[in-house]
This record gives sequence, C-alpha cells and structure tokens, in this order.
Amino acid sequence: MATGGSHIGSGNGNRGKPYGLMLLLAFGAALLGVMVLHKIRERRLFKLLVEEKDQELMSLQLLLQSRL
Repeated sequence: MATGGSHIGSGNGNRGKPYGLMLLLAFGAALLGVMVLHKIRERRLFKLLVEEKDQELMSLQLLLQSRL
C-alpha cells in the first residue's frame, strides 16, 4: 500500500509540468492579444489624426484660393 502512495506522488510531480506549460502558453497568448489590440487602436488613432490634418489642409487651401 505504501508503494502505491509513492507512485501517485511521483505522478503528481509529472502532472505539474504540463500545467505550467499550459499556463505559460495562456499567458503568452494573452500578451500577444493585448499587443495586437494595442496596435489596432494605435493605427485607428493615427488614421483619425491624418484625416483631421487632411481636412485642415483642405480648409487652408480653400481659404488661400478665395483670397487670390
């Protein structure tokens, strides 16, 4: 009966490694997802900034044309 208990104990040690690997993979996937979302948000904000500057340039161009 004692040998069966030690066998189960050694099995628990081997079982911890895959859980650690799965935890590491889950953490890596979460980090990658956050980075992708941040990049998408950054591109969206940059696009809005470029559109705003484009509108300002158009307004300035029309203002200069009307004065000539």
